[in-house]
Amino acid sequence: MPEGTRLAAVQGLAQRYLTEENWQKVERLEAFAGERGHDLLELAFAWLLARPRVASVIAGATTPEQVEQNVAAAQWELSPDDTAEIDRLTGKVP
Repeated sequence: MPEGTRLAAVQGLAQRYLTEENWQKVERLEAFAGERGHDLLELAFAWLLARPRVASVIAGATTPEQVEQNVAAAQWELSPDDTAEIDRLTGKVP
């Protein structure tokens, strides 16, 4: 893990989250987004913004380009079918 990251600093965190099962979920989500002309950043924003309990998405940015990417990412609105498919891809039971 890159030095200074939480995964490197907190013992056991990487083993908890960087599992084969989670990598497979990421690959499925990446394909889902790509098939719709989006990337994982856009999917993450869209998924968070589709949650009724999420009031806002706070995203860090250190360059103007990252700010632009974050704004563009927030433009994708997931349909109910999309959110159901994401739940299926990640193994969540709605």
